[in-house]
Amino acid sequence: MEIAEVRDGQTVIISLAGKLDNASAPILAEKAGALCDTGVHTILIDLQRVEYTTSAGFRALITIKRRAERDSIQLALCGLNELIRDLFDVSGLCDNFRIYQDRASALEAVGEATRPT
Repeated sequence: MEIAEVRDGQTVIISLAGKLDNASAPILAEKAGALCDTGVHTILIDLQRVEYTTSAGFRALITIKRRAERDSIQLALCGLNELIRDLFDVSGLCDNFRIYQDRASALEAVGEATRPT
């Protein structure tokens, strides 16, 4: 699995490519956990290039979500292909995450959520 990180102000985009499985899931969870310690406001995980995920991948995403909530960090996912989206639907996880069709719509939504009113 390839994991790339791009910072845009207080938002960090983590782009994944490959298989989110027993080998890569702990690496993702560790990387996201370290980001939570840096004071970011938003973490966006882009799954567009993820081929598939195992239960370990779901576990990592749930762990990241819990950590983000604990630290008052917004977490969003985007770019789920049809297979990954189906797995989220079947597992009942769609309602537990903010999921957007693509990176642009996710960034727009999280940007709106972080703007002062």
